[in-house]
Amino acid sequence: MRKGFAAKGRPVVGWESRPARRTGARRAARPQVGTLVPLAGYEDGGRAVLADGSVVAGHEVQPLNTLVLDEQRVEQLAAQVHKLLARIPAGQSLSLYVHSQPLDAQRLADQQQAASSRVGAHLERHGRAELGEAVRRLGHSRVDSLLEHVPRVPATRVRYFVFTPLRPPAAARPRPDRRARALRLTAAQLDSALDEHDRYLASVLAGLQAMRLHARPLAAVEISDLLWERCSPSRAAAGDDAPSARHGEPPPLSAARTVEQARAVNRIVKGTICQEPLDARARSHLRWARDVEQVVRLGSVPEETWLGWIQYLALAPLPFTLAVHFHGRDRLRERSRQKRRYKQLWASNRSQERMGKLVDPDREEAEDEAREVTATLKRQAAATVYDLSAYLAMREPGGDVERLGEELRATYRELTAATDAVVNDSPFAQVALWRATLPLGIDPPKRGRKYLSVNAADSWPLIGAGSGSPQGPTAIPLGYAQPGRELVWIDPFDTEHPNHVAIVSAQSGGGKTMLVSLLVGRAMADGARGAIIDRSGHWDFAAATIPGAATVRVDGGTGEHRVNPWDGEPTAEKVAFLIALHELLLTDADNTSSSLGKLEENLLGLAIRGVYRRCAISGETPRETLLQEELLRRHHLAREEGSAELASALRLLAESLHNYVGDGPYAWLCDEPTTVAVDAPLVVYDTRRLPESEAPAALFVICEAIIRQVEAERERFLAGDGDPSLPWAGKFFLVFEEVWKLVRRASTGRWVNELARRSRHLALWLIAISQQLDDYRGPEAEALISQSTLRFILRHSSGPLEALREPLGLSAAAIEQIAALETVKRGYSQTYLQNGSRGEGVVTIAVGPLEYWRSTSDPIGDEPLRRLALRHAGGEGWEAAWDALKLLADPDWHAQHDTAQREPS
Repeated sequence: MRKGFAAKGRPVVGWESRPARRTGARRAARPQVGTLVPLAGYEDGGRAVLADGSVVAGHEVQPLNTLVLDEQRVEQLAAQVHKLLARIPAGQSLSLYVHSQPLDAQRLADQQQAASSRVGAHLERHGRAELGEAVRRLGHSRVDSLLEHVPRVPATRVRYFVFTPLRPPAAARPRPDRRARALRLTAAQLDSALDEHDRYLASVLAGLQAMRLHARPLAAVEISDLLWERCSPSRAAAGDDAPSARHGEPPPLSAARTVEQARAVNRIVKGTICQEPLDARARSHLRWARDVEQVVRLGSVPEETWLGWIQYLALAPLPFTLAVHFHGRDRLRERSRQKRRYKQLWASNRSQERMGKLVDPDREEAEDEAREVTATLKRQAAATVYDLSAYLAMREPGGDVERLGEELRATYRELTAATDAVVNDSPFAQVALWRATLPLGIDPPKRGRKYLSVNAADSWPLIGAGSGSPQGPTAIPLGYAQPGRELVWIDPFDTEHPNHVAIVSAQSGGGKTMLVSLLVGRAMADGARGAIIDRSGHWDFAAATIPGAATVRVDGGTGEHRVNPWDGEPTAEKVAFLIALHELLLTDADNTSSSLGKLEENLLGLAIRGVYRRCAISGETPRETLLQEELLRRHHLAREEGSAELASALRLLAESLHNYVGDGPYAWLCDEPTTVAVDAPLVVYDTRRLPESEAPAALFVICEAIIRQVEAERERFLAGDGDPSLPWAGKFFLVFEEVWKLVRRASTGRWVNELARRSRHLALWLIAISQQLDDYRGPEAEALISQSTLRFILRHSSGPLEALREPLGLSAAAIEQIAALETVKRGYSQTYLQNGSRGEGVVTIAVGPLEYWRSTSDPIGDEPLRRLALRHAGGEGWEAAWDALKLLADPDWHAQHDTAQREPS
């Protein structure tokens, strides 16, 4: 923590706070909202031009989550904020906004259901009506979860913005035109202001990039939407269409050639955002059509500051906007002013001592503070003094003034108890303070205090627990950020992610299979297709709810399905895969390194190419028996040529394949034709009966077969075979349980990592599941971790986390949060989400009964009930599975079953 300093002095008062005449006061009681918004128009690129000639650009940023950072990293971030604020020129400002609104769960649910219905209708038009109906039911299950817990967990939508205004110098500001009764801004003045703003904006964005904050520029329609939410809050809360939906892109201001044309543009711009009357007659609040709003300001400096202290203003459950303005001051003048102040205090106190009088303790404290401020300004080149203004606008959607006051008082108490800072109600200045919360980078009242740069940096408000991706076509609702109650979305195909790899890890019973089942089910509600390599049998019921889904049991039993690893064209990648496969087949199960030398690898490669050449001539299907024959043929040739060493190596390779050809016990693995149908919305490869010794090779074969299918379908999509309007068109997911069996070996581990690198080009969402984080030890496993952009870490003890702290990039604070994750059966579970550059944090996942019973994998508490429901539902097929889900979601059915269980037999 750092001691907070504020320069003593008279605050600057805005014009709205000055006493007005009686008639003026009456007129101001119902001000025209449009006159309070100093917006002249927009320019190309989304920049707003204000009435005084200022140019403003807005960016939406991802917040910092200081809860998961070590103290050292927090100090580094504070230092980076300090450097960013140092980029503010004297006389200019930087404005930050936190905008929170309650989540309209019903509207979101309608949007999600509509998306599922569109996919279902598309499938029906293509002759897959049953699958279309199942997609709609999956969408209904997703909606059921979204609505189930919103009353108990008040959800919010929080957005974070940086607005960069640049006020032109006096010579470049608009001049009054008395004839036209308007301010006139020439094209040359506008161009000069835009050029100067480009330089300032580039400096600010460089500072945000240094903090690793993703900044997305706001278009003009997005700024209009934000202003509309602030100027027409009742309409926004009622779900009315925003200006972007009704009017599209606003006309650029530069298109106006005359004053009348500029006025017309301004009327259009303001008319789209100011659609609600404002009643400002009350001294302490503002009243809209249905809402009531109050704006307060930060009145005093905390005794000590730390990065994030101002977040106590952003904990209210009501909708709010927190605006923080940093105004730059001239560093040399402030240094001289503070030095002069210190000398005056020093001289006054010494004079008191010479006269034999006691020095007032407050004056001694003021002298010490002035000495420290002066030393800081002298010692640190970037240190200076800023005017910092902070305003909190809180709104009660129902118009309940008493509740609004209670929530504000609760916010005051929490802030004061934690920081000793004081909030002022600012009666009779509500309109002026409200204008300071508009997303335009303006601070009309300028009710700020002077802050030393280190304390100003600690007042950075863009801090939150949200770690999700933006809502988009392929985004999946995951759960609610903890704390903050913000709905978190994850997007496997987020453009900020370098690839599409996710890893999921939890100790036994931690809920990893259920989490992945939830994600897959919600993705399939948008039309996703994919495959699952299952080693536990937990996916049988989920697959039963999808018409056309295939459950493929791969083992040596009679009548089971087969996958021929030789299928496909003999490309270099295919030959490399077969060589890696044979390293698995010919290596002891406990040996994690390759036992084949360079000679054996080269001999295998030559023989594999020979098999494909033979089959191209004879029309045979490539398989393992043909490889053995090719090795023996080459053995005889080498022996005839007198190369005993080469002949011996070839004979050894051929003899090593007896178990995998003909009547060998593992011939089913690579010597029989493929029997798996690939045209299915979901394929579950059930490998639980595989012999442990052959499981890695079988998993490798299945995975490669799936990738071949993905590549073929991707090529067909790129060739125009598919509907690009569908969210998951041309995309695929692959869930891989026990991936550690492959990444622990060098050869197969390299192949898996190469697949991870190619996932972006294949549009493949690769989900790797492991029971323990210890499974990811080793060079290839750690390489997979480093490539993963989505990481879901569920309940774990702290020991394995400490071992992988560096590869996972976890801080000590994050490890503490992971160790404290909770799981309440049939209630909720928590996961620690690492979402690439989007951030990380704890997410609480609560599901409705339909999704729960479809996804649960509890073999003791849930599986018997689910099988009982299937028997009660009767029938077979996917509809019977959904009928069973309806019973499982019915509390009366559970009550009857529990009663029957308690009755004596």
